[in-house]
Amino acid sequence: MPPRVVKILEGADRKRRVLIVERDDGAYTLIVQRYYQNVYEGQLIADGWTSVPAWASIYQTVEIAEREATEQFRWLTSSPH
Repeated sequence: MPPRVVKILEGADRKRRVLIVERDDGAYTLIVQRYYQNVYEGQLIADGWTSVPAWASIYQTVEIAEREATEQFRWLTSSPH
């Protein structure tokens, strides 16, 4: 079973976010992402979310993962996804 996103925490600028992901073993991890846009000669070529390298993280519960994310990334605000 592939990892499952259980919660998305978004930055106030809506250009950064952290995914809380449930792993196959039932633990949770964080994936940091940023929004990007590729523009060429004034025309949007591509846009979307890309993962940013971050430290490895494993948490027992979603609540612990969220608390750690908000402590580590002060730019986060909770989003009801």
